[in-house]
Amino acid sequence: MPTILVELDDSLARHVEEAARRERKSVSEWVKERVKPGATGVDALAALEAQALSNGYPPGWVTVFGTLVDDESFEAPSRGSCRPVAGLD
Repeated sequence: MPTILVELDDSLARHVEEAARRERKSVSEWVKERVKPGATGVDALAALEAQALSNGYPPGWVTVFGTLVDDESFEAPSRGSCRPVAGLD
């Protein structure tokens, strides 16, 4: 398989690494999903929404959050209690 070297500034490289880590993927997997022919931001948002639902976020939270991105007066609320995980006792 060919290898491609891409030069990124430090902040963008950190963003890519963090995004891949959050999705529990290698950087290579994360990048491949975004540059393959036909890949769109819609696919990434659908995956994010599915993961969020499994973590207890309400349906449609991505859309609501997206409307607040440019609102500088918005402050994220404090996190509520975490959902219990069976088998950790």
